[in-house]
Amino acid sequence: MANHFAFPEGAHFGSEFALGVEPGVLGDPYPRHPRGQARAGRYVDRGRDGGGVISRTFCFTVPDGTDPAFPTPKVGERIYVARWYPQEVFIGGWGFASGFSGVGDLLTEYRASDGSTVQLKFADAANLVGRADYNAFETDVVNEANPTVLVLDLFFELVDAPQPGERLKGRLDFLAVA
Repeated sequence: MANHFAFPEGAHFGSEFALGVEPGVLGDPYPRHPRGQARAGRYVDRGRDGGGVISRTFCFTVPDGTDPAFPTPKVGERIYVARWYPQEVFIGGWGFASGFSGVGDLLTEYRASDGSTVQLKFADAANLVGRADYNAFETDVVNEANPTVLVLDLFFELVDAPQPGERLKGRLDFLAVA
């Protein structure tokens, strides 16, 4: 049986993640994908076109470090941004990182039934640009069904640290399948 990892020391949490990551307002059934019908077919596997799109937004404001309970993130630390539920397919995401100098890999990880650690990379930090007005992380894992019966946590593992006061905002899109 797969299981969760505890949040590591030095983990940070986006505001929506802390509130349980409520689904966004977009829930139109396929093919009315929020990116438009012209691109939707490329993000949804055949046989999975009866579900509804669920968008989860995230926002993280970098603390200034004056409160020890909320330190400024450092390289190698994680910013948790969303939850990936069983029976959902990851179909892409957007980042609105205007003024956010931090960059990180978008990942999830879990322990497989054989005890090994499995890590899925949704976006590579090398393909993202710090202080960009817009980043799309539709690169490495698209049309990926949650491989477990667990709720998996998605996070950015920082390779470049952000500065206090900067904001990371974005949206991750999932397709709920029956």
